[in-house]
Amino acid sequence: GLGVQDEILRTDASGRDFLRIEAGGSFLPPSHETIDNKQHAIRQEGQSVFRFAVSRMADTSAELLEKNGLTGEDVAYLVPHQANLR
Repeated sequence: GLGVQDEILRTDASGRDFLRIEAGGSFLPPSHETIDNKQHAIRQEGQSVFRFAVSRMADTSAELLEKNGLTGEDVAYLVPHQANLR
């Protein structure tokens, strides 16, 4: 079979200081100045983003198992999203 096919999607703004774009939205609309200052690039604190993501992934995985009446022993493998080349 296909195994468990389920998902939990959510947002969590508590880590917003770790990953941000300084300009380009309604708070600081695009201008020649913001573009010249490269304020439209994504800025992140890599280690903080990683730790934040790992802790949320563990919590969400446990919630998903419980939602489906499973335990960690029922799962042969889990393939999470990996955003970089590690």
